[in-house]
This record gives sequence, C-alpha cells and structure tokens, in this order.
Amino acid sequence: MVKDGLYNPCFSCIKRTFGEYVYSIKLKNMIQEKILKASLYNKLISVLTRQIVNYGF
Repeated sequence: MVKDGLYNPCFSCIKRTFGEYVYSIKLKNMIQEKILKASLYNKLISVLTRQIVNYGF
C-alpha cells in the first residue's frame, strides 16, 4: 500500500505550475482537465530532464 506522503510532492508541483482550481463546470470535464494538466506536467518534466542530460545545464 502506498502512503499519501509519496504523492503530495507531485500534486504540490502540479498545483504550483498550473494552479489549484479547475475552470470546467461538468464533472466529466473537470476530470479531463486534471488528466490534461498531469499529462502536460509529465511532458514538461521529461523535456527538461532530457535537456539537462543532453546539454548539461
């Protein structure tokens, strides 16, 4: 079983980057918005990590 303490830093980073609130009204759209934000965050991290490894920033 995974403890909540492992997820909190990730959620905190996503909230700092994209904001804590959702702009959608319907629950289905809220879920899609959160999934989109998490996907964008993962893509951003992978791009930045790749740049650090390739260029040594």
